[in-house]
Amino acid sequence: MDDAQDLAMKHSVAADGMNQMVYVNDSLRVYGVLFRITGNAASAMQFYATDSVRNFVRGALYVFAHPNADSLAPVHQFFEAEFTRYLETLEWREG
Repeated sequence: MDDAQDLAMKHSVAADGMNQMVYVNDSLRVYGVLFRITGNAASAMQFYATDSVRNFVRGALYVFAHPNADSLAPVHQFFEAEFTRYLETLEWREG
């Protein structure tokens, strides 16, 4: 988890700011963070989720283009909704 946070923080150099949304679902044992990086950073969104025992997943949005927050706003809005839905509906499977 420290590596995932460090990777998100590396983009703060070019960013205007960073927000973190924490997700907790005790009944499904899903704990995660969605990082929203504002400004012209190379990665506008990153997330990780874990069950704190054996499962861990990390994701990031990278666009193969010069980062321009205004032009990429529709893309960022779409993927923010997708990443949020992913975190809210994530269930770990045994096996």
